[in-house]
Amino acid sequence: MGHQEAVTKKGPHLTIVLSCAETGLQLRLARTLKEAGHSVTVVELSFPAVLHRIYQLQAQLLILQTNTGKTCEEEIRRCHLLNCKVLWLETHVLLVQPLREKPDAVLTLPVDPESVLGMIRCLFFTGESDQTPPLTLAQLLDRWQVTEKQPNRRMIEQTVLLTVAHPQWMQHITKYIYPRLARQNRLTVSAVEQRLRRMVFQLYESCQDELFRALFPSKRPSNSRFFIQVARYLTGFQEQDDENENAN
Repeated sequence: MGHQEAVTKKGPHLTIVLSCAETGLQLRLARTLKEAGHSVTVVELSFPAVLHRIYQLQAQLLILQTNTGKTCEEEIRRCHLLNCKVLWLETHVLLVQPLREKPDAVLTLPVDPESVLGMIRCLFFTGESDQTPPLTLAQLLDRWQVTEKQPNRRMIEQTVLLTVAHPQWMQHITKYIYPRLARQNRLTVSAVEQRLRRMVFQLYESCQDELFRALFPSKRPSNSRFFIQVARYLTGFQEQDDENENAN
């Protein structure tokens, strides 16, 4: 049975298998994903059942949350053999790095439906078919040498996902973005702003990557400009920013 080619209001239609240890989280995610136009099948947290359903539906994405402390490398490998990507919701145990078989994306606490939609856009919605597909968020940061060992990488990923899910928030970054990042990372709003500003400054001063310079050709970007441009690249939306950008 082939994939459906329908287009949802937020991008291509996906067939998603959802399996979560927490029933409440599973219900919230299923409702949000269906409202976004995707086909969602909820499967009990049993990997034989999950893999059978992926094979049966030819699903493109598995969203997985466990509370066992296992990283499930073998199961992730089998998903990849079935051409199914894995979004791991890291709510009970930190994934041990390096893994031989990694999930395609990881979301950490607090996991909310809008962040999941944002990550799905980063994984699948890559713009026009006749263009070179953008890199994933992880690939982009690796290319810019923002490694997983750097303490602010998670905050950068969180900010990009919030920007993808809620681009309008970047017009009021201090009101909407910084407080959420502060809660997620147990920092003050001021510390969040300073860390992101320092990261953007260091990248602009040191990164000679061709893609980075293409995205930011003229002057050092503000925090909001940086994340808007990265989000637009990841989602394949190439429209230029307004000149009236946020000073942050």
